[in-house]
Amino acid sequence: WNRATDVAGVDIYPVPEPQQQSDLPNKTISVVGDECDKNVAAVNGEKPIFMVLQGFGWAELSRPPGQPIEAVMPTFHQSRFMAYQSIVHGANGILYWGTHYTQKPSRFWSELRSLVSELAALQHVLSAETLRDRNAARVLRPRTGVRLLHKRVGGFNYVIVVNETPDRVRAEIALPGLRATSLRRLFDKASVPVARQTARLSLTGYDVAVLSDDQGFVDVRKDFSDEWRNPPPASDRALLREEGNL
Repeated sequence: WNRATDVAGVDIYPVPEPQQQSDLPNKTISVVGDECDKNVAAVNGEKPIFMVLQGFGWAELSRPPGQPIEAVMPTFHQSRFMAYQSIVHGANGILYWGTHYTQKPSRFWSELRSLVSELAALQHVLSAETLRDRNAARVLRPRTGVRLLHKRVGGFNYVIVVNETPDRVRAEIALPGLRATSLRRLFDKASVPVARQTARLSLTGYDVAVLSDDQGFVDVRKDFSDEWRNPPPASDRALLREEGNL
């Protein structure tokens, strides 16, 4: 059916592990990248791919209306990984399904919107052409398990690095032509040293690093945590649920 589409893609909701939705052999949350690869191949890399990611917990789908339920929700770390893994595997768009089932206010709902605000701040970067020439960044070590994407916008470099394994790794990234001696690790309030055009950084399992030499980039991720830490009284929440009041 992809011959008839303008945009292809897939919905994949792998939390909790082991995932049971995809029929691919990978049963971890990194199956998101495998599913993205499959869709890129299905359109011969000639059409956009939109990944539909997890905006709910599976147990929420069978929750009786108005009844609480303990669902296993993606953590912020997992949601961030799945979003950026989609991007480095070639996704052109991200959508979230199932948020109409999700409890609000809740920690998951607030953290998901914080993640979306991060992606929105990078919109001009994400929509730029990917660098693929001899000056493009590449992974030196480890030989497998770490993937990256290199963008250049306004003369500045942005390198998205994703650890696709559950293990901590020490990554080395070659940055041909880079003059900077350090890179900002955006949204993490950290920096990564660069020596001889090589960056070395530590990544936890399923970790993401957005590296840039743009000192002026405003890496502000919106914080909605007050909504679930200090929820409004039940009477106010009832008013919010009335049609037209949200």
